[in-house]
Parts: sequence; C-alpha cells; structure tokens
Amino acid sequence: MLVGVSSGVLGPGDRLERLLELRPDVVEWYGLPSSELRAIERLAEEHAVRSAVHGPLPFDGLQPPRFAPTSADPDLAGRALTMVRETLACARALDAIHVVFHFPDPDPPYVRRGFEARARAFLDEVAELSLRYRIPILLENMTPNPLLRSPDDYRAVLDRYDELGLCLDLGHAHLTSYPVEEYVEALADRVESVHVYNTTPSRYARNGHEPIGEDQDAAEGWLDWRADLLGLLTVATPRALVLEHDGRHGPDSSVRAVTGLRALVAWARSKEPA
Repeated sequence: MLVGVSSGVLGPGDRLERLLELRPDVVEWYGLPSSELRAIERLAEEHAVRSAVHGPLPFDGLQPPRFAPTSADPDLAGRALTMVRETLACARALDAIHVVFHFPDPDPPYVRRGFEARARAFLDEVAELSLRYRIPILLENMTPNPLLRSPDDYRAVLDRYDELGLCLDLGHAHLTSYPVEEYVEALADRVESVHVYNTTPSRYARNGHEPIGEDQDAAEGWLDWRADLLGLLTVATPRALVLEHDGRHGPDSSVRAVTGLRALVAWARSKEPA
C-alpha cells in the first residue's frame, strides 16, 4: 500500500520539491499548469516517486476549469470529456498508477430530467477511454449533488462499469447524511484509492480540507479518521492512501499528518495474520 500526498498540500509559492520532505510513495498531481509537467516527470524519475493524477490536469487559466460531466449544458458536458482525454494523455506521460475524476457534478444546477442518460453517456465514454489508455480511472464520491451521492448510488454505477474503480473520499462521505461505514460496507471491493483529510460540517465552508490530527474529536463533528480507516483496511485493499488537505494549513501540519497516517498503516499491518 502506497502512502502519499496530493500536490494540493503545497502552500502558495512552494516548489514541487517541497513534497519530497514528506517522503511520499506517491504524489497525486492536481491543479497544475502544463508548464509544470516536465518538472513533475523529472521529480518522479529522480526520486523514485510514483505518480497519480487528479483530473483535470493540466489547467492553465487563473481559475480552475469547471468540470461538469453530467451537466445539462451540452457544451459543459462535452468540455468535461475533452478534459478527461487531456488528463489521460498527461497521466500516460507520467506513467500514473491511476486517474481520479469527480463524479457527478459538484456544483448546481442539478437538473434531474435526463440525468441518468447524461451520466451514462459520460461514463460509457470514460470506461472506453480507460481501456484504450490502459490507465485505471477512479470515480471520486462527491457530497452536494442530490442526484447521485449515496453508497447505493455509487454501487449501482460501479456494478454497471467493471472498468472503473472508486477513490473513496472520506471527507466527502463524512459530509453527507450517510455514515462513512455505509460507504465502506457497500463499496469496499471497488476502493482503489482513498483521500484522507478531516473536516466538520460547520468548518468546511471556511477551512476546506484540513489535515488529520491527534486532537480531532468525533463528538465535535470531526471525521473519526483512525476508526474509519482501520475499518476500511480490514475489508479493502486500496493501492494508495493520499493525504489531500489544503496547503494553506502549513508544512508542519503536513509532516504531522504523514507521520500519523504512516503510524496507523503500520499498526494495521501489524495486526494482519502472518
């Protein structure tokens, strides 16, 4: 099992090399312009760090592009497929172990009429692209879209598409009305990667993805990340655990988060049957 970080843990102005201080097995590259791609390739080659990719990558504008795979706007839906193809080309160049895409649209409007047909049109194409590029594509569970967010919703999607896997985002799951344990129970056999950070419903809008820590009490609304991860690791075999907190929280918090995650993984391995 690989323990790694998202490039999103970098602070403003940090160079990519700052990630090496965290000694990641894998880096999931996200939110970077095309001008950084050669530097990513060089860092991965010189330091034996595996790459994963969170689409869309690259993006070169001042603002992240809107990725809306199930939008009722055909231009937005078509642009999402273009971004998938661009991301897969980057992933192939980086020899990425997987590519992650949000699914479905996190942003409103949520148009119920025709949603299932739009979702199938997108996923049919994505499944075919995964086979063509020979790169695992993982759907990341989302929080706000009421048209597809429950554990059973994602189970139905994955039952239809054997070619695709799941990136279980623990924070997104925690922010829904469904316990994280229900996502684990319903989807454990399809989990190939896990996004690890913490949040509470009251803090998320202001603080975003926060680093996991030792003093986060579930009684105060925090994700019980130790219990949830240990529960997952008893029934699932994800290839990667990726810390995905925001870089605004500072490098020291990243060091503590990596140390805590590695300690938990080591403890879980010590309990495995010989």
